[in-house]
Amino acid sequence: MVKLKELREALQSNDPLLIEEIYERIYDDYYKLVYYIVIKIVKDTEDCIEITNDVFLKAFNNISKFDINNNQSSIKSWIVRIAKNEAINFYNKQKKHNIVLDDEYIEKIDSPDIDKFLLLVEEFKEILTEEELDILMFRIYYDLKLREIAEYYNSTTSIIYTKYQNALKVLKEHYKKGDFHE
Repeated sequence: MVKLKELREALQSNDPLLIEEIYERIYDDYYKLVYYIVIKIVKDTEDCIEITNDVFLKAFNNISKFDINNNQSSIKSWIVRIAKNEAINFYNKQKKHNIVLDDEYIEKIDSPDIDKFLLLVEEFKEILTEEELDILMFRIYYDLKLREIAEYYNSTTSIIYTKYQNALKVLKEHYKKGDFHE
């Protein structure tokens, strides 16, 4: 993961090769997370890929707006905010044009770990609400902080924490009963 200090040093150096390397690492670090956020809103794989790339382009073109001197800032939460806004803007434009969005889900992601990930998602979709599943995925798989998830949902950290704990409780009870697929 790219540290804020690394980003700050790269930008202050004005070294185009170093800046490009940092940008590539940011892209690699957060591509799956951005894709997940966008697909949850847009639901169309082709549009999702384009929007995901637009998110990173927008982030890199507007890096000057990111407060690199604020150690409380997070590259991850900044990119999550951009992803959410871009996906919502796209969705709203499509809705205005009466375009029906496909009901595709995350199955189209291309990743070496995707088979294990999809099995878990499918398993969890059977016993958790969509919101609970998303909170778990954001927290566990994408390593977002509860504060970042709360920002995504325009909620409070305590509400997200409660939903996260409830989802874990449901999974534990389900596991104790031996109801998980082999």
